[in-house]
Amino acid sequence: MPPPVRPTATCGTLEARVGGRAIVLIDTASNREAVTVTPIDEPFKGHTGYVFSVAFTPDGRTLAVATGQPKGPPLKGHTSAVWSVAFTPDGRTLASGSGDN
Repeated sequence: MPPPVRPTATCGTLEARVGGRAIVLIDTASNREAVTVTPIDEPFKGHTGYVFSVAFTPDGRTLAVATGQPKGPPLKGHTSAVWSVAFTPDGRTLASGSGDN
């Protein structure tokens, strides 16, 4: 089942928009698509579900994605699907929300 809302994340002029199983990176200055990534492509190989949450580090260099499927590193420790992700303001810690914790 797709998420009830379409998650987005913004960093500077880059916005990650989610549409079902794909993530589209948009350059908001030009409103043009920069790249489209589907979870079946690298670096999301193995994911087949919908994207439920996305988050950029404050510097915009890293995008975290929660697809509702357990995948392993860097989110080791969860025994259930990860539904949400968020970075701390300094970008050094990723918080994740799951059905197990």
